Amino acid sequence: MSGDCLMKLNRETYIFLFQFLILLLFLALTLLNEEFDLPYHLLGDPPVSIQHRHGEMFVELTFFFFVVMTFFVIYKNLLKKIKRYEKHKEILERTFYHDIHNTAIILHGFARLLQKTKQEKDDTCKKVLYQTSQQLIEEIETQRDLSYAEKDELSIHPQQINSFEILTEIVEQYEKHSLSKNRNLVFNDTSHNVDLISDKTIIKRVLGNMVKNALEASRANETVTLGCFVSGDEIEFQVHNPNFIPQNFQGSIFRFSFSTKGKGRGLGTYSMKLLSEKYLKGTISFDTSEEKGTTFRARYPLEYKH
Repeated sequence: MSGDCLMKLNRETYIFLFQFLILLLFLALTLLNEEFDLPYHLLGDPPVSIQHRHGEMFVELTFFFFVVMTFFVIYKNLLKKIKRYEKHKEILERTFYHDIHNTAIILHGFARLLQKTKQEKDDTCKKVLYQTSQQLIEEIETQRDLSYAEKDELSIHPQQINSFEILTEIVEQYEKHSLSKNRNLVFNDTSHNVDLISDKTIIKRVLGNMVKNALEASRANETVTLGCFVSGDEIEFQVHNPNFIPQNFQGSIFRFSFSTKGKGRGLGTYSMKLLSEKYLKGTISFDTSEEKGTTFRARYPLEYKH
């Protein structure tokens, strides 16, 4: 466990043990009083009959048992919360280190290449360095926003945005991404060009995760397609890839830390749902089949209202 969480656990353990000792003292005094009829000026009980004392002892022992069980349940729930928090934190950190490490390796590799290349190749290296540094910033901001979102500290900044502009920016951002190697990323030309009011940064964060998941699920030379379509007073963004999600995975897609890509992954779909449904008043869904592949859908109101 991390230091702060361990300190919290130890503190709660000491509090629980202190309360338990008080209860044990209460039980001991109760038993002594009922067994030896201690002076009432010590315990506040006037002398009573043996039958009355036994009745009181039964009630007090029942109350003692009830209080102990209550404290036990509270303590067990506290342990579960701490362990769940620690698991969330561990996965977030592992994912962050994984993504940042991969991006930093690419950045470092091209920096070394730039030192060895001739002048005519400098422009290409500079372009890749710029794109990779953007990717690095994006990874950091993604983890930051997810952390804020889980703590209910993420701020929403609605503004007028254009659906075509968002999709164009997403395509430009990810067509040079390392995940796009040997894969095609295209913009569905039947998409609707419409203005909406929402938080552009968060929508791009959701769509970016959709695209990354689609690229990771795709094979070489396959195509990932982005699109958007208006229905009533809502807009639906779509990201399609030609592969099928197995039946046994479908029910767990949006669960925290679930992933088919290995340990330390699986925050993309979780963050899509969290950001969309908790902050943008939208919905996230998907459909998948062996014939048509998989399409993730993010549906938002055309006008976000607080």
